[in-house]
Amino acid sequence: MFLSIRSLHFKVNNLYIIVPKGKLLHKSKRIEVVCMFSDIRGFTNYSEKNNEEKVIEVLNYILKEQAIVIDKNHGSIDKFVGDEIVATFSGINKIENSLKSAREIQR
Repeated sequence: MFLSIRSLHFKVNNLYIIVPKGKLLHKSKRIEVVCMFSDIRGFTNYSEKNNEEKVIEVLNYILKEQAIVIDKNHGSIDKFVGDEIVATFSGINKIENSLKSAREIQR
């Protein structure tokens, strides 16, 4: 199995922030983020040829390891979609951090 990493740079408007007391605070703010999509190449084929328990075990292991790398490089996981992770990176080093994550994940 190989990982396929794609990145997309875009701007986000209307950032919603949850304040500590649980109230929703709406602030319109423009920020630049890098989105990283990490997909396990060949996973559908792999999952069709192996039993469910093994597939879930392998998938959980791979996604956990990717999540650790993303967190270590200051990224935020937006969602898990099957065998794909969608993560965002913001701040001054967003591009470098996303690329560093992609390189570490592919090792």
